[in-house]
Amino acid sequence: MTRHQQQEVTEADALRSALQALLAEKGITLPSLRVDAASCAARSPRPLIELGRVNLSTARALVEVLRASTLQPETGR
Repeated sequence: MTRHQQQEVTEADALRSALQALLAEKGITLPSLRVDAASCAARSPRPLIELGRVNLSTARALVEVLRASTLQPETGR
């Protein structure tokens, strides 16, 4: 694994951690949130973050948080 690839795997875990913390601030837990090990194990890893399946209550909470977001889809601001 090259240094750049290792940095991507490390970044994926940092992003997973940040996502978990931000969701927790909104009272949302994604029990299956993790970095997908298989996507990191290849000769040329392309890390994926597994969000997992959620129940209806969690899906509703996610919808509410996203609807309340002030981010503009075009700019991300």
